[in-house]
Amino acid sequence: HRMNDSFSCLGWFSPGQVFVLDEYCARYGVRGCHRHLCYLQELMEYAEGRAVIDPTLLHYSFAFCASHVHGNRPDGIGTVTIEEKEQFEEIKTRLLSLLENQIVHFRYCFPFGRPEGALKATLSLLERVLMKDISTPVPADDVKKVIRKCLEKAALINYTRLTEYAKIEDTMNQATPAKKLEDVIRLGELCIEVLQQNEENHSEAFAWWPEVMAEHAEIFWSMYAVDMDAAFMVQPQDSWDSFPLFQVLNNFLRGDAHLCNGTFHKHLQELFVPLVVRYIDLMESSIAQSIHRGLEQETWQPVNNGSATSEDLFWKLDALQMFVFDLHWPEPEFAQHLEQRLKLMASDMVEACVKRTKAAFDAKMQKASKSTDYRVSPSVCTMFNVLMDAKKQSAKLCVLAAGQEVRALTVFACVECWICS
Repeated sequence: HRMNDSFSCLGWFSPGQVFVLDEYCARYGVRGCHRHLCYLQELMEYAEGRAVIDPTLLHYSFAFCASHVHGNRPDGIGTVTIEEKEQFEEIKTRLLSLLENQIVHFRYCFPFGRPEGALKATLSLLERVLMKDISTPVPADDVKKVIRKCLEKAALINYTRLTEYAKIEDTMNQATPAKKLEDVIRLGELCIEVLQQNEENHSEAFAWWPEVMAEHAEIFWSMYAVDMDAAFMVQPQDSWDSFPLFQVLNNFLRGDAHLCNGTFHKHLQELFVPLVVRYIDLMESSIAQSIHRGLEQETWQPVNNGSATSEDLFWKLDALQMFVFDLHWPEPEFAQHLEQRLKLMASDMVEACVKRTKAAFDAKMQKASKSTDYRVSPSVCTMFNVLMDAKKQSAKLCVLAAGQEVRALTVFACVECWICS
């Protein structure tokens, strides 16, 4: 009746039941090995029926039977029947299969790490079952090989169930490109959540095999990569809606010591490098054209710290640099290349703005009256403010994070020359 509430008892007898069984076995001469073999059979049947059984209880009975069969008998009985030995080998094979299945389904057999310590006890029991006798420990590589095989299967099962939960397979075949990208982003967030749960609830049990858990995660991500690549293939050219996906995945991967710059992380970077380069190329061309058109039509009316064109220029350059910074590109060389390119771009554009403003100022001054009662027009003040703001903005937009100046001195020189003149 205790197994009707299996999660409470976890297969353990009550103190009264233990007393009755001890009395019965002592009175009728039931052999200790036979008693624990019967325990194991009954407990495995319940476990295979998805009842929660404490692996420590299985470990206790198995260790008792193993020591009895291999000659180190704690109960002092000097014989073991052939039937008991054969039954033990059958139970050992069956128990090994049960444990492997539980490790494969570790997220579902031990949800959120419950019962506490059960997964760790299961791995300990697996190591004991793999021993050929009671005194010879199993090689660590053999245990790792079995766990690696189980976690490879676990990755497939976890991802399959996740896609079923998210209903990805039903929508990926017939959805529009925008819908596919939306589903892939949502699926990526769910994948991150699954791996975070694994880290929080199960990493302690697998602490002896961190590289195996990393392989498990890479296999898991490799399955996600198939759906991600399929969604990318149907996206229109020059579509920038996929950048949030990179930020979500990269922010997670770069924070994991085992996954950072791993197989999937590198694949993600290779997928987005052309997109980032293309985006910067188009933005550079767009900003350059907006400067040219803006200065041709500039009325030199004051807007904040400068003119409409200068304010638009500095805002766009700052927004582009912040966008690339928020990507947190994990590969140092490419990240440095992006930073240097943006700083050079900003330096060239700010310098062009300064020179065009200087030319407009000179033209304005040539038309101005030379009398002693000359009054400065608001447009001249705006031009001067543009130069002052350019000098201020160049200190932020044209200097690398490492402190190396990228032609910022050229902008400073232009401004100083204008002031002196």
